[in-house]
Amino acid sequence: MSIWAQNIGREMLVTELPVIASLSALMHGERFLLLSDETAVVDSLSGKVRRELFSSSEAIQKVAKFVPANESGALPFKSQFFDGIVIHHDLEKQGDPRQGLREAVRVLKPGGKLLLIGFNAISLYALRRWYSKFVSDDFSEYRFLNPFRPLDWFT
Repeated sequence: MSIWAQNIGREMLVTELPVIASLSALMHGERFLLLSDETAVVDSLSGKVRRELFSSSEAIQKVAKFVPANESGALPFKSQFFDGIVIHHDLEKQGDPRQGLREAVRVLKPGGKLLLIGFNAISLYALRRWYSKFVSDDFSEYRFLNPFRPLDWFT
């Protein structure tokens, strides 16, 4: 069962989706990429973003132009292809989140918008993640990132 199908996941979505909606409304351009396994995120995106949405997630292939990812984690798009990218809890599930972020930046056009949503490692969810090391649950598959790490990776 996905974390988003559980009560805790639905509660997180209640707070995240309005923020995603307001920030995606600031995105402009022709092509957008969504890296997420939760279909509710698609509904929160602005209409302009939804019209030209691509995804490499099988869960979202019914509502977006589906392009499967490569085995190496490389995105199957040419460089500077997207005007905006929304990453919703995707980096935490990757073996090398730094490489995942590099790939996202590679396919983002200069001046494009990147919306990065993830768990805060300095929060109560981090305690839940620690607990999941001893008891297997859906948080076990996520690696919480320190919020300062992506900033470091951009420099």
